[in-house]
Amino acid sequence: MTFALPSADTFDRLLGDLLGRKVSSRVCGPNERVRYPFGAAVYDSADHTLTVVVLYELGTACSLAAALSLLPPAVAAESVKSGTLSEQLRENFHEVMNVASHYLAGTGLRISLQTVFPPPEVAPPKLLKGALTGASRIDLELSIAGYEGGRLCFVALV
Repeated sequence: MTFALPSADTFDRLLGDLLGRKVSSRVCGPNERVRYPFGAAVYDSADHTLTVVVLYELGTACSLAAALSLLPPAVAAESVKSGTLSEQLRENFHEVMNVASHYLAGTGLRISLQTVFPPPEVAPPKLLKGALTGASRIDLELSIAGYEGGRLCFVALV
């Protein structure tokens, strides 16, 4: 089975609708991938034949989470400085990643969020290795109106 990830425009529209602000992204080249510290969100298809991993930078998670509940950009910046997501930002980011399953659902499969490993937690090495060698991948650099942007990467492991 070959799994094709939807376009970046589809993800931009989904996030823009969720956050109520302009979100745009550009596809990154191989030398512009997600930087450490990064986290991982894991999605699975209903029949467990597909796993998608989203790798994301801490700053990306903080900005998306803060934008969801209209927290000031300084809250996101402080969380980045501390090296971890605050409890509120962690909950918000989990919701953003949950909604992101709709981006993946455009492929015709029912896909749901299984777990989120926020920095500094580390996803299992086997999962991270799979994310580096996945069958289908899209690396994005996001711009979020009013907030810092950042990178994230969707990888289908089949």
